[in-house]
Amino acid sequence: MSPLPCNFSRRVASLPGLSLIDYPGRVAALVFFQGCNFRCPYCHNHALLKQGTGERDEDVMDRLRRMKGLADALAVTGGEPTWGEGLVPFLERVCDMGYHVKLDTNGSAPNLLEQLLDRGLVEYLAMDLKHTPGKYREACGVDVPLDDIRRSVEIIMNKTPVYEFRTTLVPGMHTADDIAEIIRSFSLDQSQSYALQQYVPREGTLFPAWNSREWDEITAPFRSVENIGVREA
Repeated sequence: MSPLPCNFSRRVASLPGLSLIDYPGRVAALVFFQGCNFRCPYCHNHALLKQGTGERDEDVMDRLRRMKGLADALAVTGGEPTWGEGLVPFLERVCDMGYHVKLDTNGSAPNLLEQLLDRGLVEYLAMDLKHTPGKYREACGVDVPLDDIRRSVEIIMNKTPVYEFRTTLVPGMHTADDIAEIIRSFSLDQSQSYALQQYVPREGTLFPAWNSREWDEITAPFRSVENIGVREA
């Protein structure tokens, strides 16, 4: 084990669970980091936006040690794990345990993503692309430096062994033309994988569910594109 002190500031919201879907091809432990710098109005994890008192760091590590016989991977999501303190020491320790790490991110911290990749702390990156450049603020609820988003896309494409980009499509917010513009603006035709995810309303979210006809219409132009996948609820 690493001699580094455990210091990720109780950012993990609850003790790790087990997932068969969050890391494709692997059985994964799953942790949710609290805190996020975005305020997307359709966020289904809004309870994680602000950092509260999470689990004790050593309790999290103890659970992960016990889960190692069941899971060979770890999926880290949120919230936004790259926002705030503690992600690097956490990943150092779980990598020392032998976990393969997948990280979900909004791409707002390109320097940190590059550091994690250069140090071999992440093998799989999944980045949310919220909207077209002209509508990014609408989708995020805050001003976002688009240069950071573009740089994260470039870093991920050039340095990540396995990655995907994804956009959660929201009724009344995204159109088929928007999807085409996202692909053009961020060169996603050159990416390994781009997923179109169906928004599902949950308690506290502001948008209705898709009706089946509208969902079929918005996704139909992209279903035959080789590197684009459509994820339905």
